This record gives sequence, C-alpha cells and structure tokens, in this order.
Amino acid sequence: MKTLVIKLLKFAAGAVILLELSLRVYNPFGLRITGDKIVLFPYKHFVTENTKFDKIERRIVRSNNSLGFRGAEPPADFGNSLTVIAVGGSTTECFYLSDGKSWPERLGQQLEQSFNRVWVNNAGMDGHSTFGHAVLLRDYLIGLKPRVLVFLTGLNDMGLAEAGPYDRLLTGGGDRPLAARLFLKAAAMSRTLALAQNVYLYSRTKETGLAHSQLDLKSQVPVKAPQGLLKALRARHAPFAEAYALRLKALVRTARQNGMEPVLATQPMPCGKGTDPETGVDLALLPTGDEFVNCAVKWDILEMYNDAARRVAAEEKAPLADVAEQLPKDSRYFYDIAHFTDSGAAALAHYIYKDICPAMAKLAPANYKGGCPAVR
Repeated sequence: MKTLVIKLLKFAAGAVILLELSLRVYNPFGLRITGDKIVLFPYKHFVTENTKFDKIERRIVRSNNSLGFRGAEPPADFGNSLTVIAVGGSTTECFYLSDGKSWPERLGQQLEQSFNRVWVNNAGMDGHSTFGHAVLLRDYLIGLKPRVLVFLTGLNDMGLAEAGPYDRLLTGGGDRPLAARLFLKAAAMSRTLALAQNVYLYSRTKETGLAHSQLDLKSQVPVKAPQGLLKALRARHAPFAEAYALRLKALVRTARQNGMEPVLATQPMPCGKGTDPETGVDLALLPTGDEFVNCAVKWDILEMYNDAARRVAAEEKAPLADVAEQLPKDSRYFYDIAHFTDSGAAALAHYIYKDICPAMAKLAPANYKGGCPAVR
C-alpha cells in the first residue's frame, strides 16, 4: 500500500511539472490573473467561434494593442489628443463583440464626429468591480494618464461591502489568512496554480449569475416575487450601495489628482417594468435565478447602485452618462440580462456620447470642431 501511494505521488508530481512546463511554452487560456496581479496581454489576438448566442455574430475576432487594451495604438501626439479609456467589467469589455463593435470603440467613432485627434481604448475586464478598477487605475492608468476615464460600473458591485472573489484574489483587497497570501505568491510564479485560480474565479462568477449566457425570453416561465422580498432586499443592499458610492468617490478623486477627468455611467439592464417590444414578454416577471427572484426586483435594487453613481457625480461635479435611464429595455440590445449585442453597444455609445460630449468640449476646446448637443 505504501509503495502504491509513493508511486501515485510521483506520478502526480510528474504530471504537475509537465503541465507547468507546457503552460510556460504555450498557454492557450489567456490567464488574466497571476497571484495578486492584474495581467494585460499586449498584441493578443482572439478568435471565438460562437455557438452559444444567436444574437451575435458567429465568428468573433478580438485584438489587444501594445497596452493590452482593445482599440488603436496610442497616438504619437498623445498629449494633444482627446484620449479616453473606458473602465468596467464584462459589460465594458464586450468579450463577445468583434473589434470595432464594443461600446468604447463605438464611442470613439461617435466622438470623432465632434473632435479632432480622438483616441479611445477599452480597458474593461470581465468580473471586475470598483475594487479591481482601483488597482487597474493605480498600476496602469495613472502612468498612462489619458485625459478622460469613463467608468461603467454597478452590476459587479451589487452586494459587495468588501472586495469580491475576483477582486480579492487578484488584487489583494482586505485582510487574508496566511494560506491565501502564500497561495497568491505561489500563483504569481506558477502557471499551474494561476490556472487553478482562474478556474475557481470563473466558477464563482457563474454562481453569481454574471457569467455570459443566452436568454430566450419566450422560454422563460414568469415568476412573481414573494411578498416582502423587495423591502428586505432594499434594506440588505442599502449599506452595500453606500459603500459602492464611497469607492466611486475615491476613483473620481484619484483620477483627478492624477490629471484625468472621470466620467460616470449608470448600468443599464433589460430588466424592469414594461413589455419587450421584440417578443411581447413582460420584463418584470422574468426569472433571474438568484436572490432577486425576478427582473423587477433586480432592476429596483440595481437602481440603488445607479442612484449612488448619480449622487456621486452630482457631489463631485463629474460628468454623468445616465444610460440606465435612456437605453430602451429591448431584447434586441441584449443577449442576456446584462451583456450587449452589436446594436446594443452602438446604442449605448450613442447615449454616452450625447451626455458627455458637451463636457468633453469644455475639457478639450482645442480638439472640438463642433456638433455636440446643448454645449453651453
């Protein structure tokens, strides 16, 4: 028995060493987390054959530039350009939209109508909340110093009083036991442990209901929320929304202290009251499969976080793109209850452009060539 155990341990050790060496030679997974560091992938090219989502194209081609972000290379005259980077989670990254079709890239196309020398990049990272955005700001964006940062946030911050699983394990937010600290140090050096870490984080994302999925509205069985649920959830999420407001305020102030103008955008969702114009389905009664039970309740709670963003924008006098209020609740714009189709990303970019263009004209008058709505 002892000999068998030794043989099995030797075999397992050999397999781990082989996997480690293989991942160092070729890593097909594109791991974005190693230990407690955010990893960017300059010049990375992704091709995804889409077999899951009917509302988006079958072949998705995505590319990263030399910075590891989506979009054009930084211009030679960076200091004289209207430089913008979009920061957010999966609804900013737009993983399943090809190059040129994510809403930050579409926003750049819109801004080019009114400005000269426009450069917009997409720094969205699937799973990140404001905890992760703070680290991205500290480790990458402050050094780059674009003129504008657009934060589309809220969805991944729901229910977070401290760093969530993605942010805590990859950015080190909050106190952690010794075992976790040792694991992070080891994962920073080991491709195998980093792979295990990423698999764990992906599983946690699926548990929260924020993983990408296809939503067939007509196949959903309408569900009513239990009496008293909304009141209870409002009470539960009130401190989380307040904590979110404080983190947003910190992002705004850090950006400005480092010469960047922050723009806040509220988080849209097809959930809520009303009927989907495409299918005729009652959007309030869509099941969500989580603590919110249905879409009406989930939207009501998300609006608490959107209200926090509105309040921070007003208090800090930061430009606000209130796209949660403006983007129609239409299934043509979403392939699930969070993520945008091509037409949804284009519509979102239009509303953001309309809301922030006047502020950009004041910020970069030398680049402004006219055409913004309601410039004062």
